[in-house]
Amino acid sequence: MAKEFMDHFFGETPVNFDDVQDHSTIRIPSLGKVLPPGPDASIIEEAQQEFAVIHSSQLKYSFHRFVGTVYLIGGAVGCLTGLYKGIREINKNKYTAKMQRTVLLNHVLKEGFVQSNTMAVIGIIYSGVSLLVKHIRPDCDGDFNTIISGTATGMLLKSTDGATKCVLGGIIGMCVSVIYRVYTNF
Repeated sequence: MAKEFMDHFFGETPVNFDDVQDHSTIRIPSLGKVLPPGPDASIIEEAQQEFAVIHSSQLKYSFHRFVGTVYLIGGAVGCLTGLYKGIREINKNKYTAKMQRTVLLNHVLKEGFVQSNTMAVIGIIYSGVSLLVKHIRPDCDGDFNTIISGTATGMLLKSTDGATKCVLGGIIGMCVSVIYRVYTNF
């Protein structure tokens, strides 16, 4: 039944590719349609000119690479913190071997999850603020933009805890961004 359907749909005439002289188009005899060999390069060039206003590499590198890297670093730090806390709790209490394994896994997984999500949120806020600062100050120094972005990220992250915590978060964000810029410039 499938063979009859295929023969009815495509026809019984086989496609002979040896007869094709111009390889830019292929005509299928039973359908009577012309298939292009692939995408037209002029369409791609026009699309690139349309989206020249938004530089896609900024968005791609800022969000995908930076946030993903920060998420993985947060997960690694969280797993090590959970391992430390789990070992401390195991040594403090007398657990059986099964309970020790369960307590250790619970601490590692919980701390890894919490830390990686926290770091990802910080990365997303920093990326957004950094893009905003680059849009406002496009021709200015990158070092100063990084420090502004770090300070604003710290302030935004702690803005719900009150004015003193907001200022403290801004100072910590500024210190981290200054350390990062000193490390990358020297």
